[in-house]
Parts: sequence; structure tokens; C-alpha cells
Amino acid sequence: MGIKDFFSSEGRQRRRVESLTGKLCDRYGPSEERWSAADQLAEIATDDAVYGMIRRFLAVSDKIAEDREEKRHVQDLLVQLGAKAMPSIRSFIRREADAVLAVECLRRMQSGDALVHELIAILHDVGPHAARPDQITPVLAAMAEIKDTSGLEAALPYLEAYDDAIRLAAIDYLAKLGDQRAKEPFLSIANNEDTSPRIKERILQALDIHGWLPKNPEKKKKK
Repeated sequence: MGIKDFFSSEGRQRRRVESLTGKLCDRYGPSEERWSAADQLAEIATDDAVYGMIRRFLAVSDKIAEDREEKRHVQDLLVQLGAKAMPSIRSFIRREADAVLAVECLRRMQSGDALVHELIAILHDVGPHAARPDQITPVLAAMAEIKDTSGLEAALPYLEAYDDAIRLAAIDYLAKLGDQRAKEPFLSIANNEDTSPRIKERILQALDIHGWLPKNPEKKKKK
């Protein structure tokens, strides 16, 4: 940053946003200071300020009830910002390891087809091998609650994710849909000797519920 940038209005605002973000995410600071920082960042409402607000979701205060209230306050502020907050929320979910609370915000701000399209876009953009558990499992869980089949193709690759928690979330979503397109991938995983026991168990449960398990061939009686 050059000397002119340092003293410019943009430079001053950038430093203010950084300072407020630091206060908001300081788990050892006073609660009232974190609340005030969140309110001030919401007033600034630039992309950097909003992203700073969302970073509060990654900080954990020692006082559980207080921590929960503060994060709920940040969620409420983000929802009130509406469209202004959406770019930063999208970016956060795609970049950070724990997107649970950000996905909750997304679900409060979008509904119907708009929400489905957002969730599917995240699944496509992140990818099964880049995904981390708390980044993508809330997205798959949201799709499971909606039970919209348009996300099936985007979810299928997550059956091959490295992390079992992600694979289980994908299985649960696809099992709730009961769409025949999931049958062959399920059978393939069930028949793979490298499949872990808990993954295989969940797959077999899904196959059984939908009647997709192959029937045991009856021994032909000799004439």
C-alpha cells in the first residue's frame, strides 16, 4: 500500500474494516465490543466488511450461550442486508472449512428455486475432492430437506468424496429422493470391497428401503 493509498478514504475505510473485524473475531474481548463491531461493519456494508462479519462464524467464544447469541445477531444483520450480503456469503461458503452458519443465512435469504440454484451452484463449484466436511455437508443437508431432484446430478460425485461425512450426507440426500438414477451408483459402492463398513451399511439401508437390492437367485430345482 502506497503512502497515498494509506491516507485515502479507501485506505482509511479498509483499515477500519480490518480493525472492526479483528474486534468482532476476538474471542477474548468484551462481548459488547463484538456486538458493536458487528453493527458498525453492517453499516459500512462493503464486500470486505460483510466478509468480516461472516468470519465471526469461525471464532468460538468460551461462553457458549454468549457465543451463540452473538452469531445469531450477525446472522440477523446479514439477512437484513439482503442482496448486499449475498456475494460475500457465496464466497465464504466456497472458501471456508466451516460454512454451517453461512448456509443457514443463505436458507433464510433465499427460498424455492432460487435457493435450489444457489445450493447446486455451490456443489458444482466446490467439487467432491476439494470439499471439507463442514463446508459441504450443510449444503447437502439443505438439499435433502428440500428434496428437489434437480440437484441429483450435482450430488452424485460426492459419493466418491474423500471424507466419509461428506459421502454419508450425499447418500442421505440421494436416498431421500428415491430417484432411480442413484440405484446403480449405490450398487457400485455397495459391491466395492474398499467401501468402509459404515458407508456400505448406509448404502444397503437405502437400497433396501427403495427395493433396489438384487434378489437372491433361487436355486433351480433339478428335474
